[in-house]
Amino acid sequence: MEKIQSISDAVRNYFEANKWEFDFVKDGNIFQTAVHVDSEIEVVLLNIVIQGDAFFLVAVPEIQIPKTVMKLTERYVAAVNAQLGLGGFFLRKDEDTLFFRQGMICADAIPTYQQLDAMIGYGVSISELAAEAVKKVTTGILTPEQAAEQTMSS
Repeated sequence: MEKIQSISDAVRNYFEANKWEFDFVKDGNIFQTAVHVDSEIEVVLLNIVIQGDAFFLVAVPEIQIPKTVMKLTERYVAAVNAQLGLGGFFLRKDEDTLFFRQGMICADAIPTYQQLDAMIGYGVSISELAAEAVKKVTTGILTPEQAAEQTMSS
């Protein structure tokens, strides 16, 4: 087994060990992939961005948020972020998308497979739950606060 010498090596090895197809954008030091999930949304786009001795993941569930319900979605994001211990949700209003972002400072250490697995697994699953909750908010099934509570109790 080759020695892992950088965060980049650790992420690449993680993706390869899981047999995930991915792109690496050298200019921005970004790994990109799509994670298939067992729900209506089907896919969570995943970027891992490496910056010096830190990295962060950005998980983007494939949903479009109608501009007409953006205020309700903002309320959901505020309510769920108030309960999150790690990471946070953000809205890209120019693209009508929701994304989750979480980071890790590694200092002189390299993240282990288990750390990457936990971070990526959490980011994908919380994004999937949030996408389902946003659909319920935008269709009037739940209030933003009810949807946030449902997300955090799942």
